This record gives sequence, structure tokens and C-alpha cells, in this order.
Amino acid sequence: MNTNGKYLAIDSDVNFAESESMVWRQELGIDMVRVDNMNEGIKKLHSDNFLYVGINSDVVDFAPLLETMSSIVAPPIFIATSDKNYSLAKREFALKNGADMYAHFQKSANENIRAVMAQMDYLKLVKQKSHTPETIYCCKDLILTRTRVFIGNTELNIAPGDLCVLRLLMQGNGSVITYGQILNALWNGVGGIDTYNLVQGAISRIRSRIATVSDKEYIQNVRNEGYKIML
Repeated sequence: MNTNGKYLAIDSDVNFAESESMVWRQELGIDMVRVDNMNEGIKKLHSDNFLYVGINSDVVDFAPLLETMSSIVAPPIFIATSDKNYSLAKREFALKNGADMYAHFQKSANENIRAVMAQMDYLKLVKQKSHTPETIYCCKDLILTRTRVFIGNTELNIAPGDLCVLRLLMQGNGSVITYGQILNALWNGVGGIDTYNLVQGAISRIRSRIATVSDKEYIQNVRNEGYKIML
């Protein structure tokens, strides 16, 4: 099969990924884009198109972000693992949470190619993904989906109202979101000290949640104006 395009490899083993990439390019004309972790992989998927996603689960903790990745991407997601790491329980979990294949590493890159392409042909026939990819927002290692927030592979428990505030800031992409804009969007523009305290309280809670897993600054206060996300 002669297929032009590229695939996303989530694999921190640079040497292994590059050696496999050469075979993919020579055999099928498919180029590889490699990232170290799931967080970076989601950012790539949000901004580019790929034929499929390959995850090396022996060096990547794929579990926390697998379901989110599946919700934003149409190409199939294939997870390969070593015999030592493989288990039926892991396979069941992976397939249940969005992976299209969870299998052993093959003995060679050529065999890996055949296994992946056979699975892709199968999916084209009987299991086409038919969903509208979910919109996500990314800032540094922070990822925001419709209902979930991650810093790296760690999910944060943020209340729905505070999540709406964070989403407004992320949508601003570094622009200042004024107190008025936040109030109009979330509290129907009701004025007064108490409603401004609602905004400040929400920002304080978001920062507090973030601080449990990261010491980075993500939200900046712009005096007398509002807040902005720090890119």
C-alpha cells in the first residue's frame, strides 16, 4: 500500500522512534512526528492532521489523557506495549477508553507496519469514527476540554462555574478578559462589589487547584482591568 501522510508517535525513546520512522518513510512514504508525552500529543492533534496516533505505553503513561485524546481526534489510536507490560485488563481498559488497538510490539518495524495497516483497513470497513472532535484549549502544559482540566497527566477537580471562568481566559489566548466580560458571560452582568468578588473568588479557587500540582503561573491579574492567561 502506498500511502502519503504522517502519523503522530507518542514515545520518549528517541532512538527507537527514529529507527522505526525510517522504515515507515521508506515503505509507505509516511512521515513521523514524535512527541514525548500525551499532553504534547494532544496539542499536536489539536493543530494538525494525522493518519493515526501511535502510543508506546511502556514509556508513556497514556491512561489519564486517553479518553480526552479520543474525544478530540478522528484518526485511530494504536497502543503498542511489550510482552512484560501487556495484560488483558490493560487491553480492556484501553479499548474501553478510546484506543482502537492495544497490542504487543511486533518483532520488527516492518511487522509493526503490517499490523497497524491491517487494523486501519479493518477500521475503514467496520468501525469508522463518526464524531465531531471536541474543542480543546492549551496553555503551557494545561489542557482544557469541555468538562475537564489537566496539568500534564494530572486531572484537576474544578467546579463547573470556575471552569467557565477558566475557559473564557483560555479562549482569550493571552488577551485581557475584563471583569465586565466575565460578569456578562457568567452572572448576567450584575454590577456591584459582591459580583466582582465572584470573579476574584473564582480565580483564587482556580489558582489554588493548579497549585496542588504545579508551581507555574497561568493566570495574570491586569490591574483595574481583569485577567489574562499567560502563554
